[in-house]
Amino acid sequence: MIEFINIKKSFDGHRVLSGVDLKIEKGLVTAIIGGSGTGKSVLLKHIIGLIKPDGGKVIVDGEDIASLSYSELVRLRQKISMVFQNSALFDSLSVGENLSMGIKRHTRLKRSEIDKEVSRALELVGLKGIEDKFPAELSGGMRKRVAIARALVIKPDILLYDEPTTGLDPPRAESINKLISGLNEKLGITSVVVTHDMYSMFQVADQTAMLYDGVIRFYGAPEQIAVSTDPVIREFLKSASGCKWLFNYNRQEEEYATAQI
Repeated sequence: MIEFINIKKSFDGHRVLSGVDLKIEKGLVTAIIGGSGTGKSVLLKHIIGLIKPDGGKVIVDGEDIASLSYSELVRLRQKISMVFQNSALFDSLSVGENLSMGIKRHTRLKRSEIDKEVSRALELVGLKGIEDKFPAELSGGMRKRVAIARALVIKPDILLYDEPTTGLDPPRAESINKLISGLNEKLGITSVVVTHDMYSMFQVADQTAMLYDGVIRFYGAPEQIAVSTDPVIREFLKSASGCKWLFNYNRQEEEYATAQI
């Protein structure tokens, strides 16, 4: 389990997180949503220790991230992988070389064993046999899948996604959403997805946390946030990417119910 306890974080005197309390349950997909600049990615990076809080604690598998030594943090990071927003692939390396870097850093496997793990990870994301291709030869959706495969290759318990569908057209975004859900179900991992796209959130999330004004404004199932009467949440959903379909659906339901009275 991942737990944020009264997390506070400021940058250059600007408070981003004002006291975040949140428990992320093991084995579920938890989406973190909120407006631009609300600290979604900042919160995500606390989990892997890329950012340390000014106050509060981040507990991962019973360990306080901020109190760990460098060697202890390296050990814990072997359980956690992150898929960055821009995929962060090395253009000068082949797909296979991109994936094998993490294994070489954390294990002493033989080359044949590394190749086997790379092949396994690529097969998990539907890209078996592309080890010799370079990132420039791939579509945006394929690059995103390679980034996910690279995160999977070390067999993490926790997988973090930072805006996984940004820059993708709707069909490719939907395929990535289905991949995230399928991987979580197949591998039994804990996934945390930062997204601005509410359609994606409704597709992948078991639980949703909404950041607003530096704290968690909402935590619960996606279907609960969809019917929330909180004016802040309603206003956010109306303006958020991917929510037009939701309000069209709700309006049709209301019109149908009224017609039956």
